[in-house]
Amino acid sequence: MEQRVVLTGMGIWSVLGKDLEEVTGALKAGRSGILFDPVRKNLGALIALIGMLDMPDLKTVLNRRQRIGRSDQGHYAYAATAQAFAQAGIDTDLLAAREVG
Repeated sequence: MEQRVVLTGMGIWSVLGKDLEEVTGALKAGRSGILFDPVRKNLGALIALIGMLDMPDLKTVLNRRQRIGRSDQGHYAYAATAQAFAQAGIDTDLLAAREVG
């Protein structure tokens, strides 16, 4: 009989914060991640409200080729996934030794 184990963790990179603690604090304080962008307004955009996100710095974990081939959304997803793996206690050795999905 095959046994399965599910390890879970949470990660987030959003306009409210760069990790679970920041986002939780923003939600509890009622802060919004939506900002007025005067540059968009000056360019003639009808709506100048945006969700501003800092780009994760992945230079220490991904090589240049991996970074330039990834979309902005891919950078955010990578950062959030790394947080979730860290919270779940999953490292590269565990990933290499087990079948994961």
